[in-house]
Amino acid sequence: MRAWRRPLVQLLAGLALMLAGLLAWLATGVGSQPQWPVAEPVPVHGAIAPAVEIPAGVALGEVANAWQAPLFSPAREPDRSVQMAKATPDLSGLRLTGVVIDGTVRRALFKQADGHDLSLREGGQLASGWRLQRIEAQAVVLELNGQVRRLQLPSPRLPNMPVPAPASSILLNRSAPSSPAPGGH
Repeated sequence: MRAWRRPLVQLLAGLALMLAGLLAWLATGVGSQPQWPVAEPVPVHGAIAPAVEIPAGVALGEVANAWQAPLFSPAREPDRSVQMAKATPDLSGLRLTGVVIDGTVRRALFKQADGHDLSLREGGQLASGWRLQRIEAQAVVLELNGQVRRLQLPSPRLPNMPVPAPASSILLNRSAPSSPAPGGH
């Protein structure tokens, strides 16, 4: 059993000596002086930047709002025409599918237009900006920028069934004997 250990010990001892020699060689300073390439001088063409063309056709009135308020002011608001152009996100793709009211837990369950379910607590906000203002037993009230919408739970109804005729109008023929079914007993 010891015969296989001797070559292994010799191999490991040789590897240790090679690593020790490499460390001694690196300790002498080999590779400590980097050889940087010579930098070529960069030709200077001109100190003046080329003239930039200003696009023609921009009316002064179109950019007047930019001069009335600083661009990076926290109090800056979008132009009134842009605010009016923004439409209120509608709730047509959102259906109320359930309401959970249990002690302090108040949640509304919705089905989105893409088929995904959504659970929202009272005071929570939809991705479209609508805030769930109030949860009632059969409805929820949503609010966005002063607009209020109410979504009702759908009330399932049975389909209209034909009304059966009264029993007195059914004629019974008791005088005719009933014949047995063919092939039957």
